[in-house]
Amino acid sequence: MAVSTPAKRATITSIARELGFGTSTVSFCLSGKAAQYGIKAETAQLICAHAAKVGYVVNSAARQLRDQNTAPLGILFDPQMSAGAMPMQALSHALTELNKRNIEVRVVAAPTWEGTVQLQQLGCKEAIVFSAFTETVGSQQDLANSLEQYHSAAENIKLFCINYSFHHQEQPLFPNIIRLGIHRGMVNQALSDYLLKQNNGGMIMISSWSKIDPDKQHHIIMDQQINADNSPYELGRVWAQHYLALRKKHRIIAIMSGDDRISAGLLAELLANQVKVPQDVRVISFDNLDFGGCLPVPLTSWGVPLQTHVQMVLDHILNNQPLPERVLSIPEFSWRCSSGFTPLEQQEFMQIITNLCKNQR
Repeated sequence: MAVSTPAKRATITSIARELGFGTSTVSFCLSGKAAQYGIKAETAQLICAHAAKVGYVVNSAARQLRDQNTAPLGILFDPQMSAGAMPMQALSHALTELNKRNIEVRVVAAPTWEGTVQLQQLGCKEAIVFSAFTETVGSQQDLANSLEQYHSAAENIKLFCINYSFHHQEQPLFPNIIRLGIHRGMVNQALSDYLLKQNNGGMIMISSWSKIDPDKQHHIIMDQQINADNSPYELGRVWAQHYLALRKKHRIIAIMSGDDRISAGLLAELLANQVKVPQDVRVISFDNLDFGGCLPVPLTSWGVPLQTHVQMVLDHILNNQPLPERVLSIPEFSWRCSSGFTPLEQQEFMQIITNLCKNQR
Protein backbone atom coordinates (compact mmCIF):
# COMPACT_ATOMS: atom_id res chain seq x y z
CA MET A 1 0.00 0.00 0.00
CA ALA A 2 1.50 3.31 -1.07
CA VAL A 3 1.82 5.99 1.57
CA SER A 4 1.66 9.59 0.42
CA THR A 5 4.04 12.09 2.04
CA PRO A 6 2.55 15.50 2.77
CA ALA A 7 4.16 18.26 0.76
CA LYS A 8 6.28 20.67 2.75
CA ARG A 9 4.60 24.00 3.48
CA ALA A 10 5.94 26.89 1.40
CA THR A 11 7.74 29.51 3.46
CA ILE A 12 9.38 32.85 2.79
CA THR A 13 12.75 31.12 3.11
CA SER A 14 11.88 28.38 0.61
CA ILE A 15 10.49 30.91 -1.89
CA ALA A 16 13.62 33.05 -1.54
CA ARG A 17 15.82 29.98 -2.13
CA GLU A 18 13.83 28.85 -5.16
CA LEU A 19 13.84 32.27 -6.84
CA GLY A 20 17.31 33.39 -5.77
CA PHE A 21 16.19 36.45 -3.80
CA GLY A 22 16.89 37.51 -0.22
CA THR A 23 14.30 36.64 2.43
CA SER A 24 13.73 40.34 3.15
CA THR A 25 12.98 41.01 -0.53
CA VAL A 26 10.44 38.17 -0.63
CA SER A 27 8.88 39.28 2.65
CA PHE A 28 8.48 42.90 1.55
CA CYS A 29 6.87 41.83 -1.74
CA LEU A 30 4.41 39.44 -0.09
CA SER A 31 3.40 42.10 2.43
CA GLY A 32 2.76 44.71 -0.26
CA LYS A 33 5.74 46.88 0.68
CA ALA A 34 7.87 46.41 -2.46
CA ALA A 35 7.61 50.02 -3.64
CA GLN A 36 8.34 51.32 -0.12
CA TYR A 37 11.70 49.54 -0.13
CA GLY A 38 12.60 50.32 -3.76
CA ILE A 39 11.92 46.84 -5.17
CA LYS A 40 11.01 46.73 -8.86
CA ALA A 41 7.37 46.06 -9.74
CA GLU A 42 8.30 43.14 -12.01
CA THR A 43 10.25 41.52 -9.16
CA ALA A 44 7.26 41.85 -6.85
CA GLN A 45 4.95 40.36 -9.50
CA LEU A 46 7.30 37.40 -10.02
CA ILE A 47 7.53 36.67 -6.30
CA CYS A 48 3.79 36.99 -5.67
CA ALA A 49 2.96 34.78 -8.65
CA HIS A 50 5.38 32.09 -7.47
CA ALA A 51 3.99 32.29 -3.91
CA ALA A 52 0.49 31.71 -5.22
CA LYS A 53 1.72 28.79 -7.34
CA VAL A 54 3.38 26.99 -4.43
CA GLY A 55 0.51 27.70 -2.05
CA TYR A 56 2.20 30.09 0.36
CA VAL A 57 0.06 30.88 3.44
CA VAL A 58 0.87 33.60 5.98
CA ASN A 59 2.06 32.11 9.27
CA SER A 60 -0.39 33.81 11.63
CA ALA A 61 0.64 31.67 14.62
CA ALA A 62 3.92 33.56 15.03
CA ARG A 63 2.06 36.85 14.97
CA GLN A 64 -0.39 35.64 17.59
CA LEU A 65 2.44 34.57 19.87
CA ARG A 66 3.99 38.02 19.56
CA ASP A 67 0.64 39.69 20.29
CA GLN A 68 0.38 37.62 23.49
CA ASN A 69 3.70 38.99 24.75
CA THR A 70 2.79 41.38 27.55
CA ALA A 71 6.23 42.94 28.04
CA PRO A 72 6.22 46.62 27.00
CA LEU A 73 8.37 47.74 24.07
CA GLY A 74 11.04 50.31 24.85
CA ILE A 75 12.03 53.35 22.80
CA LEU A 76 15.29 55.05 23.70
CA PHE A 77 16.73 58.29 22.40
CA ASP A 78 19.42 60.66 23.60
CA PRO A 79 18.13 64.28 23.39
CA GLN A 80 21.67 65.56 22.80
CA MET A 81 22.30 63.12 19.91
CA SER A 82 18.82 62.88 18.36
CA ALA A 83 17.98 66.56 17.86
CA GLY A 84 15.96 67.94 14.97
CA ALA A 85 12.75 67.24 13.13
CA MET A 86 13.82 64.10 11.28
CA PRO A 87 14.49 61.91 14.36
CA MET A 88 11.32 63.25 15.97
CA GLN A 89 9.28 62.41 12.87
CA ALA A 90 10.63 58.85 12.94
CA LEU A 91 9.91 58.59 16.67
CA SER A 92 6.38 59.92 16.19
CA HIS A 93 5.76 57.44 13.39
CA ALA A 94 6.91 54.54 15.57
CA LEU A 95 4.65 55.59 18.44
CA THR A 96 1.66 56.02 16.12
CA GLU A 97 2.04 52.57 14.57
CA LEU A 98 2.59 50.87 17.92
CA ASN A 99 -0.43 52.59 19.46
CA LYS A 100 -2.60 51.42 16.55
CA ARG A 101 -1.76 47.84 17.54
CA ASN A 102 -2.23 48.53 21.25
CA ILE A 103 1.43 47.80 21.99
CA GLU A 104 2.45 49.10 25.42
CA VAL A 105 5.44 51.44 25.01
CA ARG A 106 7.98 52.92 27.41
CA VAL A 107 9.89 55.95 26.12
CA VAL A 108 13.15 56.95 27.80
CA ALA A 109 15.24 60.04 27.01
CA ALA A 110 18.78 59.36 28.22
CA PRO A 111 22.28 58.36 27.06
CA THR A 112 22.37 54.85 25.60
CA TRP A 113 23.54 52.73 28.53
CA GLU A 114 21.77 54.71 31.26
CA GLY A 115 18.58 54.56 29.22
CA THR A 116 18.93 50.83 28.63
CA VAL A 117 19.15 50.24 32.37
CA GLN A 118 15.97 52.25 32.85
CA LEU A 119 14.18 50.25 30.14
CA GLN A 120 15.12 46.98 31.82
CA GLN A 121 13.81 48.33 35.12
CA LEU A 122 10.55 49.16 33.30
CA GLY A 123 10.23 45.51 32.21
CA CYS A 124 11.13 45.91 28.51
CA LYS A 125 12.51 42.89 26.67
CA GLU A 126 12.97 44.72 23.35
CA ALA A 127 13.78 48.35 22.55
CA ILE A 128 14.24 50.60 19.52
CA VAL A 129 17.35 52.75 20.00
CA PHE A 130 17.41 56.12 18.21
CA SER A 131 20.69 57.25 19.78
CA ALA A 132 23.88 57.25 17.73
CA PHE A 133 25.44 53.90 18.56
CA THR A 134 28.77 52.26 17.88
CA GLU A 135 30.73 49.32 19.21
CA THR A 136 34.08 50.54 17.90
CA VAL A 137 36.68 50.59 20.66
CA GLY A 138 40.20 51.95 20.97
CA SER A 139 42.42 50.72 23.76
CA GLN A 140 42.02 47.56 25.80
CA GLN A 141 40.66 49.76 28.59
CA ASP A 142 38.02 51.15 26.20
CA LEU A 143 37.05 47.59 25.34
CA ALA A 144 36.83 46.62 28.99
CA ASN A 145 34.67 49.67 29.75
CA SER A 146 32.34 48.92 26.83
CA LEU A 147 31.89 45.31 27.90
CA GLU A 148 31.27 46.35 31.50
CA GLN A 149 28.61 48.84 30.39
CA TYR A 150 26.99 46.22 28.20
CA HIS A 151 26.83 43.49 30.83
CA SER A 152 25.38 45.90 33.40
CA ALA A 153 22.80 47.38 31.06
CA ALA A 154 21.89 45.39 27.96
CA GLU A 155 22.59 41.67 28.14
CA ASN A 156 18.93 40.83 28.87
CA ILE A 157 17.25 43.16 26.39
CA LYS A 158 17.13 43.00 22.58
CA LEU A 159 18.14 46.32 21.01
CA PHE A 160 17.13 47.47 17.52
CA CYS A 161 19.71 50.19 16.82
CA ILE A 162 18.42 52.27 13.90
CA ASN A 163 21.29 54.79 14.06
CA TYR A 164 24.23 52.39 14.14
CA SER A 165 27.70 53.48 13.05
CA PHE A 166 29.56 50.85 11.02
CA HIS A 167 33.33 50.94 10.57
CA HIS A 168 36.04 49.39 8.40
CA GLN A 169 37.31 47.06 11.13
CA GLU A 170 33.98 46.08 12.56
CA GLN A 171 34.06 43.93 15.69
CA PRO A 172 30.51 43.58 17.05
CA LEU A 173 30.75 43.01 20.77
CA PHE A 174 27.15 42.52 21.79
CA PRO A 175 25.15 39.54 20.48
CA ASN A 176 21.66 40.85 21.18
CA ILE A 177 21.85 43.99 19.01
CA ILE A 178 20.23 44.31 15.57
CA ARG A 179 22.31 46.89 13.70
CA LEU A 180 20.74 49.27 11.14
CA GLY A 181 22.98 52.16 10.13
CA ILE A 182 25.48 53.76 7.80
CA HIS A 183 29.24 53.69 7.33
CA ARG A 184 30.01 57.30 8.21
CA GLY A 185 33.78 57.06 7.80
CA MET A 186 33.51 55.41 4.38
CA VAL A 187 31.16 58.13 3.11
CA ASN A 188 33.33 60.95 4.50
CA GLN A 189 36.39 59.39 2.87
CA ALA A 190 34.56 59.11 -0.46
CA LEU A 191 33.44 62.74 -0.21
CA SER A 192 36.98 63.87 0.55
CA ASP A 193 38.46 61.86 -2.34
CA TYR A 194 35.82 63.15 -4.76
CA LEU A 195 36.33 66.80 -3.76
CA LEU A 196 40.11 66.53 -4.03
CA LYS A 197 39.80 64.94 -7.47
CA GLN A 198 37.32 67.55 -8.72
CA ASN A 199 39.52 70.41 -7.48
CA ASN A 200 42.93 68.96 -8.40
CA GLY A 201 44.05 68.80 -4.79
CA GLY A 202 43.81 71.42 -2.06
CA MET A 203 42.89 71.01 1.59
CA ILE A 204 39.66 70.15 3.41
CA MET A 205 38.72 71.21 6.94
CA ILE A 206 37.05 68.18 8.45
CA SER A 207 35.43 67.29 11.76
CA SER A 208 37.21 65.29 14.44
CA TRP A 209 34.10 63.04 14.27
CA SER A 210 34.68 62.23 10.60
CA LYS A 211 36.05 58.73 11.35
CA ILE A 212 38.54 58.77 8.46
CA ASP A 213 42.31 58.36 8.37
CA PRO A 214 43.48 61.99 7.98
CA ASP A 215 46.11 62.92 5.44
CA LYS A 216 48.19 65.90 6.66
CA GLN A 217 48.69 67.00 3.08
CA HIS A 218 44.96 67.32 2.46
CA HIS A 219 43.11 67.43 5.80
CA ILE A 220 42.83 69.95 8.61
CA ILE A 221 41.12 68.28 11.58
CA MET A 222 38.79 70.60 13.51
CA ASP A 223 37.63 70.02 17.07
CA GLN A 224 33.93 69.12 17.38
CA GLN A 225 33.66 68.96 21.15
CA ILE A 226 30.35 70.55 22.17
CA ASN A 227 29.78 71.43 25.82
CA ALA A 228 27.93 73.88 28.05
CA ASP A 229 30.47 76.63 27.33
CA ASN A 230 30.62 76.05 23.57
CA SER A 231 27.33 75.78 21.66
CA PRO A 232 27.34 74.17 18.21
CA TYR A 233 26.47 77.51 16.57
CA GLU A 234 29.34 79.33 18.30
CA LEU A 235 31.70 76.47 17.47
CA GLY A 236 30.80 76.99 13.81
CA ARG A 237 31.77 80.64 14.08
CA VAL A 238 35.11 79.59 15.59
CA TRP A 239 35.64 77.22 12.65
CA ALA A 240 35.01 80.11 10.26
CA GLN A 241 37.65 82.21 11.98
CA HIS A 242 40.12 79.34 11.65
CA TYR A 243 39.28 79.14 7.96
CA LEU A 244 39.89 82.89 7.48
CA ALA A 245 43.31 82.56 9.10
CA LEU A 246 44.32 79.33 7.35
CA ARG A 247 43.30 80.33 3.83
CA LYS A 248 46.12 82.87 3.79
CA LYS A 249 48.57 79.94 3.64
CA HIS A 250 46.52 77.04 2.24
CA ARG A 251 44.09 76.49 -0.63
CA ILE A 252 41.08 75.26 1.31
CA ILE A 253 38.47 73.88 -1.08
CA ALA A 254 35.84 72.57 1.35
CA ILE A 255 34.66 72.39 4.95
CA MET A 256 32.92 69.20 6.15
CA SER A 257 31.54 70.10 9.57
CA GLY A 258 29.74 66.91 10.57
CA ASP A 259 26.91 68.79 12.34
CA ASP A 260 24.18 71.02 10.81
CA ARG A 261 24.11 73.23 13.91
CA ILE A 262 27.84 73.91 13.55
CA SER A 263 27.31 74.60 9.85
CA ALA A 264 24.69 77.26 10.63
CA GLY A 265 27.22 79.26 12.67
CA LEU A 266 29.94 78.56 10.13
CA LEU A 267 27.90 79.93 7.23
CA ALA A 268 26.83 83.02 9.19
CA GLU A 269 30.43 83.93 10.02
CA LEU A 270 31.74 83.18 6.53
CA LEU A 271 29.10 85.37 4.88
CA ALA A 272 29.72 88.17 7.41
CA ASN A 273 33.35 88.17 6.22
CA GLN A 274 32.41 88.28 2.52
CA VAL A 275 33.35 84.64 1.88
CA LYS A 276 31.31 83.23 -1.02
CA VAL A 277 29.86 79.73 -0.60
CA PRO A 278 30.38 77.55 -2.63
CA GLN A 279 32.52 79.71 -4.97
CA ASP A 280 35.32 80.34 -2.43
CA VAL A 281 34.79 77.24 -0.30
CA ARG A 282 32.27 74.39 -0.38
CA VAL A 283 30.37 73.42 2.77
CA ILE A 284 29.00 69.91 3.31
CA SER A 285 27.35 68.94 6.57
CA PHE A 286 25.87 65.96 8.39
CA ASP A 287 22.50 65.35 10.13
CA ASN A 288 20.05 66.29 7.36
CA LEU A 289 18.07 68.56 9.70
CA ASP A 290 15.18 70.42 8.10
CA PHE A 291 16.39 73.97 8.82
CA GLY A 292 19.35 73.45 6.45
CA GLY A 293 17.20 74.43 3.49
CA CYS A 294 16.32 77.78 5.15
CA LEU A 295 19.87 79.05 5.77
CA PRO A 296 21.20 82.07 3.76
CA VAL A 297 23.07 79.55 1.62
CA PRO A 298 20.94 76.34 1.56
CA LEU A 299 23.01 73.61 3.18
CA THR A 300 24.00 70.33 1.58
CA SER A 301 23.74 67.68 4.27
CA TRP A 302 23.41 63.91 4.61
CA GLY A 303 22.35 61.50 7.28
CA VAL A 304 20.88 58.18 8.38
CA PRO A 305 17.62 56.99 6.69
CA LEU A 306 15.87 56.74 10.05
CA GLN A 307 12.36 56.49 8.64
CA THR A 308 13.29 53.47 6.52
CA HIS A 309 15.04 51.79 9.45
CA VAL A 310 12.10 52.43 11.79
CA GLN A 311 9.68 50.90 9.28
CA MET A 312 11.83 47.79 8.91
CA VAL A 313 11.89 47.30 12.68
CA LEU A 314 8.14 47.92 12.99
CA ASP A 315 7.44 45.39 10.23
CA HIS A 316 9.53 42.88 12.17
CA ILE A 317 7.95 43.58 15.55
CA LEU A 318 4.35 43.96 14.43
CA ASN A 319 4.15 41.57 11.47
CA ASN A 320 6.96 39.08 12.13
CA GLN A 321 8.76 40.16 8.95
CA PRO A 322 12.34 38.85 8.76
CA LEU A 323 15.03 41.38 9.65
CA PRO A 324 18.75 40.89 9.07
CA GLU A 325 21.07 41.34 12.03
CA ARG A 326 23.06 43.85 9.98
CA VAL A 327 21.58 46.48 7.64
CA LEU A 328 24.13 48.82 6.03
CA SER A 329 22.18 51.56 4.25
CA ILE A 330 23.00 54.20 1.67
CA PRO A 331 22.82 57.60 3.43
CA GLU A 332 20.17 60.12 2.47
CA PHE A 333 21.63 63.26 0.85
CA SER A 334 19.91 66.65 0.62
CA TRP A 335 21.80 68.33 -2.22
CA ARG A 336 21.67 72.14 -1.96
CA CYS A 337 23.74 75.16 -2.99
CA SER A 338 26.49 75.02 -0.35
CA SER A 339 28.28 72.01 -1.89
CA GLY A 340 28.43 73.38 -5.43
CA PHE A 341 27.80 69.90 -6.87
CA THR A 342 26.13 69.91 -10.28
CA PRO A 343 23.27 67.44 -10.86
CA LEU A 344 25.65 65.25 -12.86
CA GLU A 345 28.23 65.30 -10.05
CA GLN A 346 25.54 64.45 -7.53
CA GLN A 347 24.48 61.46 -9.60
CA GLU A 348 28.08 60.34 -10.11
CA PHE A 349 28.91 60.59 -6.42
CA MET A 350 25.77 58.71 -5.34
CA GLN A 351 26.72 55.89 -7.69
CA ILE A 352 30.13 55.73 -5.99
CA ILE A 353 28.47 55.51 -2.57
CA THR A 354 25.98 52.90 -3.76
CA ASN A 355 28.79 50.68 -5.05
CA LEU A 356 30.81 51.10 -1.84
CA CYS A 357 27.84 50.15 0.33
CA LYS A 358 27.11 47.08 -1.80
CA ASN A 359 30.71 45.91 -1.41
CA GLN A 360 30.46 46.27 2.40
CA ARG A 361 27.26 44.23 2.75
